[in-house]
Amino acid sequence: MGCSGAPRLVALPGGDRGVNSRYAELFPSLGDRSLLVFVSDRRGSQDAYLYNWEQRQQIPLPGLNSLDLLVEHPAISADGHWIAFAGSRGDRTNIYLYDRRSQQLRNLTANLEAIVRNPSLSRDGQRIAFEAALGGQWDVLVYDRDAGPLDLIQP
Repeated sequence: MGCSGAPRLVALPGGDRGVNSRYAELFPSLGDRSLLVFVSDRRGSQDAYLYNWEQRQQIPLPGLNSLDLLVEHPAISADGHWIAFAGSRGDRTNIYLYDRRSQQLRNLTANLEAIVRNPSLSRDGQRIAFEAALGGQWDVLVYDRDAGPLDLIQP
């Protein structure tokens, strides 16, 4: 089945508790359960926000944002349990995984000597794929939430 008709614009409320504030809103990612994760600089730093667009309310993310962490490219699992993102502190960027139930944040790439960006999650959040510049070339790496890094398959 293809798309038919013109795209429909969904009006999302603005303001500090909505989606479209007077500040930049970037990198939107949708889960299957009406959840939208995005980045905004509305509090003076680039933080992640979670919004339920059916209930039209913002959902807190305790333990995810911090003053010294610049968030980019968030991705949310289909069930909304996991959020992966690229986070920068100083001149180093890592891929982080946030567990909404335990409110724990885990750095997946702390020991990886590479530039990393653009994470994406499997539907259940078990695997996290991201881009990594290793040896001067961009490659795709996959991390298993429980087992750790998966082997990079070379052609």
